[in-house]
Amino acid sequence: MNVAKLRDLTDLEELASKAGLPNLSRFIDHATRWTHAGDKPSEMPDYFTEQLAAELADFLPKLPNVAGFDSEVEFAIGYKPVVLELLPEIDADELRKWQGFYGQVFRNSDVKATDAMTRHQIWTPLIQDLATFLAKRRLFAKLRRTSPALQRA
Repeated sequence: MNVAKLRDLTDLEELASKAGLPNLSRFIDHATRWTHAGDKPSEMPDYFTEQLAAELADFLPKLPNVAGFDSEVEFAIGYKPVVLELLPEIDADELRKWQGFYGQVFRNSDVKATDAMTRHQIWTPLIQDLATFLAKRRLFAKLRRTSPALQRA
């Protein structure tokens, strides 16, 4: 499992909170404390998995705009490709990784985890990976805003 930086998880939690997604925000906070402070996974209501999946599915399409990009493709690879079909493999991998978050949300929602440990083992890796992915994209956006050469691209 990728262990996201504390700052990256905190940023993701703040974005979820600002987006009005309380279950997602709450879970990110729990996952952060579990990963970085050594807290044990805490119990959450049985219906929580469905709500978390719904909120994450709602949140993912909003992230590119929140991070300062015009499209999901631009968000995933850091630039607007001239021809999508001719993407270098490394950029295609990043786009697949971004699209994979959607699939993982729906696969995770099918798992009926009734105990806190199982729930955290299923959802925390996704949250960790998403926080790391978002942090990199926000850095790209910041560079684009401050670099004249990248603004012309």
